[in-house]
Amino acid sequence: MGCAIGRQFSQLKKQHSQLSEQLTKTGSSAKGVEIQGKLEQVAVQQQRLQEDQKTYHQSLHAITQTIHPFNITTGDWQLWQDLSTCLSSPLQQLHSLAMRYNTNKAKSAIDAFSQQIPSFAQGIHAWWRWVSQALNAKTDDITLQQWVVERLLPWTYWHQQAALTKHCELKLAYQAAASQAYDRLIGHPLTQQLDAVARQQWVEWADWICTKYQRTSSAVEGRNGYLSRLHHTSRGFSAESLSVLTLIHNFDLKRADGTTAAQRLFGYSFENLFEWIVDHMGELPLPRQSSKTQSSNPLPRLTVPA
Repeated sequence: MGCAIGRQFSQLKKQHSQLSEQLTKTGSSAKGVEIQGKLEQVAVQQQRLQEDQKTYHQSLHAITQTIHPFNITTGDWQLWQDLSTCLSSPLQQLHSLAMRYNTNKAKSAIDAFSQQIPSFAQGIHAWWRWVSQALNAKTDDITLQQWVVERLLPWTYWHQQAALTKHCELKLAYQAAASQAYDRLIGHPLTQQLDAVARQQWVEWADWICTKYQRTSSAVEGRNGYLSRLHHTSRGFSAESLSVLTLIHNFDLKRADGTTAAQRLFGYSFENLFEWIVDHMGELPLPRQSSKTQSSNPLPRLTVPA
């Protein structure tokens, strides 16, 4: 839908430029008055497209900022009803834009997304149950558990999201949410009562549990997408791949009687291919070193005013 709005805006911009050139040539004649009227109509259409494009991007940002276990404004936990209520307005705006520009693809995408809202809520609920079980196993103190759930986790989560996103507007929104959550965390009496060691241990635990919540399956989808391109490029096999496949076909694949092609050809059995590779592969290479400096604790130490 964003592409459809962009294409129309580009066409109107080109039309506006052409009409402006014609108006310069015709001057104040009757033809010029007619062209001036067309220019004003194009300008109105451009303004409407700009407003629709702004609405489109705002709706997408609102959806992105909503699908989180915490409300970005209040810091409270979001359950099924909260998620549905917050998503209804931006989805309605997107649906109206799809109807206005008659984009069937956008309508299908919005309907498919709406059907996935229960799955988003289930993911949040599953993570919430994990948090509760892990927290109960770590401490029996109800007051401490409430402090972790209501104050520490929101700050930790938004701090992580602000560090992960590269979108400028989203980063500012997540940083603002993290700042508000930090103020609520610092204002809680228990934050000042805990000693520095215990406080840092809870910060590290919150960092660990927050990384376990994943909003998307992009890693799996990226892998599947790569494999899809690999299998459907229709460029044939490389020499190395062909050699490996030939080796597997001759020495590993077996018929119903348990014999391989090499065994039937040469008349005697060979070693198990997989076991032979494991015995002769040697030491595995070390993982590639990252150019970025790794930090053992990505979160800064929680400081409490004296």
